[in-house]
Amino acid sequence: GGSIFTAGGNMNFYGTNSFSDEWSKNFNGANSPSFDHFWTNYWGVVVAVLGLIFLLGFLWMVFSIISRGAIVGSIRQVKENKENSFRWGFAFGWHKFWRVFAVSLIIGLLFIVSAAILVVPIILFVLAKIYVLVVLYGLLVFFLALGFWLYLVLVQPYILNMVILSDKGSWEAVKFSWPFFRKNWKEILVIYLLMMAVGLAVALGFLIAIILIGGILFLIGLAIYLASAIAVWIYAGLAILAFLILLAVFAGAINTFSYSVFTLVYLELEKSKS
Repeated sequence: GGSIFTAGGNMNFYGTNSFSDEWSKNFNGANSPSFDHFWTNYWGVVVAVLGLIFLLGFLWMVFSIISRGAIVGSIRQVKENKENSFRWGFAFGWHKFWRVFAVSLIIGLLFIVSAAILVVPIILFVLAKIYVLVVLYGLLVFFLALGFWLYLVLVQPYILNMVILSDKGSWEAVKFSWPFFRKNWKEILVIYLLMMAVGLAVALGFLIAIILIGGILFLIGLAIYLASAIAVWIYAGLAILAFLILLAVFAGAINTFSYSVFTLVYLELEKSKS
């Protein structure tokens, strides 16, 4: 008694059924995927993938620093009607590599240290249950840190231009950024706002293009899928590769435009100072 379905004995009144029992046995038993021996069996693959990611990240960092110096130096050469070539630009960027790396590291550390000055005392105050100091200190230091971060964002491209185009060292360029900002803060702020507006417009246009192209590629992929399930994977791989190449070209164009604008502005501000 108590059986709702008797055909095949699939389910009874108490909610048990052969399908759920079999599923539970497979999931919890020997047929379930074992993660205990995953590292033993695949540690080589994991290490290789992590090593490849680290290597690609390192190469990306090196080439981005060299390319920044090459672009900035080449822009000055063009502006002054001097010798300029890909070989010259690469050699110039390589020559400025350690200065650009050092100043980028200093700016990154300034962000980290200022964030620690904000967060660490707040955590200590919370642990000590001194909530009044959490609010007072948090609000005061947050706005100070926010102003400092905004200042670093505004002067960062000009600090990089200083170490690339002048004889200033990395720390010297960071210290000199304050008098440079005080004298030219209006021009720096206007250029930053204009670059933000251009960036938003370009990002919106790129997003619209991605939606349109993505929709067309999706319809093509759907048609290929209906024809062949294997061919659609090849198509998907090619489409992803094409998208990554397009993204790299787009990012390179945006960075080149940004470097060019900030370099030309820096050169004009330096010329007006003299």
